[in-house]
Amino acid sequence: MIYKYFIVTTASLLLSFILTPAIIKFSFRHRWFDKPNNRKVHPNPVPTIGGIGIYLSIVFSMFLVGLVDKFELITIKSLLGFILGGTVVSLLGIYDDIKTCPIFLKILLQILSGIILYVFGYRVTTLANPFNSLIHLGVLSFPITIIWVVLFVNAINLIDGLDGLAAGISCIVAFTFFFTSLNTGEVAASLFALSILGGCIGFLRYNFFPAKIFMGDTGSMFLGFVLAGTALQGAGKSVAVITTLVPLLALGVPLTDVILTVFRRKRRGKSIFEADKEHLHHKLLDIGFTHRESVFILYIATALLGMVAIALSTADRGVITIFVLLSIMSFFILGAIIKRR
Repeated sequence: MIYKYFIVTTASLLLSFILTPAIIKFSFRHRWFDKPNNRKVHPNPVPTIGGIGIYLSIVFSMFLVGLVDKFELITIKSLLGFILGGTVVSLLGIYDDIKTCPIFLKILLQILSGIILYVFGYRVTTLANPFNSLIHLGVLSFPITIIWVVLFVNAINLIDGLDGLAAGISCIVAFTFFFTSLNTGEVAASLFALSILGGCIGFLRYNFFPAKIFMGDTGSMFLGFVLAGTALQGAGKSVAVITTLVPLLALGVPLTDVILTVFRRKRRGKSIFEADKEHLHHKLLDIGFTHRESVFILYIATALLGMVAIALSTADRGVITIFVLLSIMSFFILGAIIKRR
């Protein structure tokens, strides 16, 4: 089994690492740039379609390990769900990065990607709390699955505001999903998580500050989609803590940003889709942290939540208590550092 983990991670990492420079050259040739404005933090035009490399590396590595495994763990059905739904959001992202897509069409196609996942068996069938009591959703499974996918897609999309931020957070979340999937015996989900991890690491070589390329909506929406699908992979085989609470914890930083963004814009009477420069990463910059410091602070916060998620997946009360206490202490320290600025 270990060799399959090695294959999927290495294939995804290498392909992303090799494809990204080619995409940079292609973008310069066609002048597909993200131009600076009063809402952006980069001073110079930067290529925007780096997500194409992430998409190709993750899809190829998943298909490769499926071939090696003879589609026993990663079935053709589960792979098709990922590829079809992921292709919808990636094509949407490419169009939005180059032409700008109307909001209603964006949401509509994100919903379509969620429907595709649902049809191919990726579903939220139960909700849970930390005490392992289950709430069976029944007919509500369909709308909640769609909300789940749209929420994940937009969480990664909104957090993609600093060089290396969305890719790094996706790495940490994917790493968390890998371990929690191992703890619950969801091998297919762990392979999917490693493909995401490899693709993001390969891309980070060119995306970390100062970035040579951005993933754009092409990459951020695709990563949100595959993380949503990975969290749902094997949901019917495990207790609901891993299928609902743990993924939400792991993605706590971008999900918090989504919630704060919605409340902030509604309170001011603005559309929730209206762009601004008041996300968590912008606030850290305003306080006085540098670009790199802001990114690392959000990495640390994500990693701490990931540790709590991993602890929860072990179902060991002692481990859970230790991880929760360590994380709470770390958040207080992190808060004190931020407040001093």
